[in-house]
Amino acid sequence: MLDALLHGKLSQKQENMEDILTSFVFGMIKYLPAKDALFPFLAKSESQFGNRPLNFLLHETDTTKVDYEFWPRLEEKKCKPCEPDVLITITQQEPKGSKIFILVEAKYRSEKSSYSDESEKPNDQLAKEWSNLKQKSENQNATPYLVYLTADFGFPIEQINKSQQELEDKGRSKGEIYWLSWRHFPSTEKSGIVKDISKAIHNKLGLKLYEGISVPSVVPITWKFTKTTISRPFKWSLNPVEKVKWSFNSK
Repeated sequence: MLDALLHGKLSQKQENMEDILTSFVFGMIKYLPAKDALFPFLAKSESQFGNRPLNFLLHETDTTKVDYEFWPRLEEKKCKPCEPDVLITITQQEPKGSKIFILVEAKYRSEKSSYSDESEKPNDQLAKEWSNLKQKSENQNATPYLVYLTADFGFPIEQINKSQQELEDKGRSKGEIYWLSWRHFPSTEKSGIVKDISKAIHNKLGLKLYEGISVPSVVPITWKFTKTTISRPFKWSLNPVEKVKWSFNSK
């Protein structure tokens, strides 16, 4: 799949399918050490205030256990069922056996699939997923995070605020819902699968962050004043101006 994307073998319709994008990115990095791709990627998740709550992942070791579950069906009590894209379970060594659930809801060129309604249970896609994730985490004594992964350049504040608002309107507490962009996928100069994934995301799909304007270097021009000797002195003169006679006349 990765080679097909890199070499332009997928149709436009296929390239637009976020499930394929999710599958080949997370489906491939799950075979790599988490510290090489997954943790640096997730660590860039941020809140609307710019802080990065998952930055602690950068300090995890090679012994940290990571499990992936793709498109799991969640249906906890007092929650509407949902099917998020990826549920990542991280089991830390310190504190020993502590568990973290990171649910990833990935979008490419689409928005949320459901929104707030008049029912008693949250129906907005992110609110619904958070409700299930929170209940699941409480049952298993885990710490939950929901990452909304999109192709945006900046924090989709309106979309996430609507999800948080529905949670509050229906008597639930606000969720630990954060945002991450495909554009944040780590790039590397090293060879290997991370470089190929980065190339596919950033170059083939055009999902790059703004890098500013590149100004070409200008070759400096060397110059100086030189003293020149003139063989003939330069002379100039003005033609004489005819005098004008005038006087006051009394009448």
